[in-house]
Amino acid sequence: MASPVRDDVYIDAALSSFSVGYRNTAYIADQILPMIRVNKPTGKYYVWNKAAWFRDEAALRGPGARAHRASWDMDSQGSYTCIEYAVGVPLPDEIRDQADAVINAERASVEYATDLILRARERRVANALFNATTFSGYTAAAASISGGTGVIWSTLQTSDPVYDIEVVRKTIISAIGRVPNVMVVGEDVHSVLRVHPAIMERVKYTAAMGVVPNNELARLFDVEKYLVGTSLVTTSAEGVSASYSFAWGKYVLLAYVSPTPSLMSPSLGYIVEYKPREVERFYEDQEHQQVFTARECVDELVCSAQSGYLISSAVS
Repeated sequence: MASPVRDDVYIDAALSSFSVGYRNTAYIADQILPMIRVNKPTGKYYVWNKAAWFRDEAALRGPGARAHRASWDMDSQGSYTCIEYAVGVPLPDEIRDQADAVINAERASVEYATDLILRARERRVANALFNATTFSGYTAAAASISGGTGVIWSTLQTSDPVYDIEVVRKTIISAIGRVPNVMVVGEDVHSVLRVHPAIMERVKYTAAMGVVPNNELARLFDVEKYLVGTSLVTTSAEGVSASYSFAWGKYVLLAYVSPTPSLMSPSLGYIVEYKPREVERFYEDQEHQQVFTARECVDELVCSAQSGYLISSAVS
């Protein structure tokens, strides 16, 4: 990453009353995988035996007889390993001293370093969740959902996303005994859903807008959270014409996420945090510059793949 030069931070006084910045403002990773603090960088967690908890074993007891005995057991153990991610942003003294006041070079450096850490986390979670190998049997293309409409959602006249999601919803309930409460979509999918004829028809008496707002989509799909992944990622190399893509792609994830971490409740997963995100500043004497370093030590953990169902290729 090239360091800024004087011309990057000094502009004519006539333009110094404003600056223009671009950054992602809607990171959603920790709304899908809630944060859990731990006091060790590595550790294990228990997985309860699902069959035992759904088995009906209560029985009649006669006078003087013992109650029928039933037992629970643990199925397995999972593990986590928190890894530190860090980035440093140098700010040479000459750049800091000559920068116009409107830039506030120190604050910009702190925010840039912080945003890089948040963007990296967002991409890791997106890559883990919008990945067919993560959910194995609980994945399907929109046109291949067993019992669904068999039509990709961008085929507006014959597809029915609401019906397909209802089929997926039942699959999750059948797997974990919990009703899915979070739906995550990429921006490419969201832009189709908010104008889809099958959805517009269902909300025509309650949504007076030309497009369906997010809260109506949450109500229609019967989830507490309807989250849209809008984060942009620069896909081109530095120094060439810039190109961008959405980090969350053309996928849909329906999942159960526990409102609070629980010892005895399934949940899609968690972000295990050993060291919370922090920004440090130190000075490099020989380079005559400050360096702002942002870092965090975390592990993004999908601990119950059955709590989620991934739909790939939801739109073309």
